[in-house]
Amino acid sequence: MLRGDRTTQVRGGTGIFTGKLPFVWLGNQVSGADDGFFQIMDKNFKWPQVWRSSLGSRSQIR
Repeated sequence: MLRGDRTTQVRGGTGIFTGKLPFVWLGNQVSGADDGFFQIMDKNFKWPQVWRSSLGSRSQIR
């Protein structure tokens, strides 16, 4: 119950997150080049992302 006496706290957040960047994907394009074969990256390539949200509350009992 929210009474205005600051005994209850509500917190939360939301956002789009990209994990640790897999630089090996980029490095393999150079080191993985075979005879006459080169790997290229799509110009529309997008890093994997996830949307995460959290909500929490804490209440002090008197």
